[in-house]
Amino acid sequence: MAARRSRCTRQAGAALAAGLLVAGGCSTSADTATDEQRLVEAVLVGGSADENSIRFAEPDARCAAGRIVDEIPTERLRELGLDVGEGTGPELSQPPLTETEGDIVFAALDGCTDLVEQVGQALSRDAQLPTDRAECVAGRYRDSGVLRDSLLAAEFDPGLNERIDATILEAIAACQAD
Repeated sequence: MAARRSRCTRQAGAALAAGLLVAGGCSTSADTATDEQRLVEAVLVGGSADENSIRFAEPDARCAAGRIVDEIPTERLRELGLDVGEGTGPELSQPPLTETEGDIVFAALDGCTDLVEQVGQALSRDAQLPTDRAECVAGRYRDSGVLRDSLLAAEFDPGLNERIDATILEAIAACQAD
């Protein structure tokens, strides 16, 4: 992902980078996590050098890592760069993830965090939308599939930024009409 982002992209990214809240239903604890889970967790907590990268709270990362390791075979995680001996985690962007693997990673992220709440908080704060409208916009953004694409983007894509802006603007208009 690149340094230059649109206003809406920065707003959504700011909410996600702020850290994500704990979601229930995850059974993986630090004491029972495998080395693979710990490395995937480290990837999620560390994010990337991009200032808009998601930085997961440890419980959320632990939850998502457990789900990712349970769903994507260890051999495939190794192909994606997981190396327990070297202490490196896998690349969790698309590509190199397949469409199905991307769905698995997004489902883990979405299932372990409240992405709608985080994006809604950013829109409320940064775009100064009323809370109820911001939550409506965030929900439509998530449901559009563009949030998934933005979270899994391997690199900066001006076309994706345009889709993000258009989707958020459409959602704002639709939520105003509701």
